[in-house]
Amino acid sequence: MKRYFSNQQGFTLVELMIGLALTVILLSGIFGLLDSSLRSWRFGSGRTEVQQTARYAMDTMVRELKYGTNFHADNAYTISYVEASTGNSYKYFLDTTDHILYRQPVIPAGTSQPVTGLNVQNSTNVLINQENQTLFQSSDSNAVKITLTATDTVTNQSVALRTVVYSQQKFLQ
Repeated sequence: MKRYFSNQQGFTLVELMIGLALTVILLSGIFGLLDSSLRSWRFGSGRTEVQQTARYAMDTMVRELKYGTNFHADNAYTISYVEASTGNSYKYFLDTTDHILYRQPVIPAGTSQPVTGLNVQNSTNVLINQENQTLFQSSDSNAVKITLTATDTVTNQSVALRTVVYSQQKFLQ
């Protein structure tokens, strides 16, 4: 004799398939939301990195140049100056092959130190003046115009900063 249980508990195959389909739809929506949030975060992070790199480079140059004198733009990518307090000579130059900005002591002679790129964590994707625009213009020995453009190679975002630096020695004479 066979016994049939009428009080069986569980799910039918149709109920399981509907539950699975609803779970897949819900998870795909959640993953889509997370993906868009992650892309937005990366975009904002890249933008911040570009801005910080550009501001750091500009602030460093402005701070040193305003205490310098005898500005001389050797070319569109190099500015030489004399530090007023010590009489030492320095130059900032842009290496147009790797687009990294360097500072180099001239007198006394020293090695080039990167201002952007190699010494800043994770800024290897940020290039300075990628399009090889003029970086330095010197109208006289006490003023220099700086036009700096930083570009993120991953997101293609760029930030342009412009300023004119006047030597404080000009006003102290």
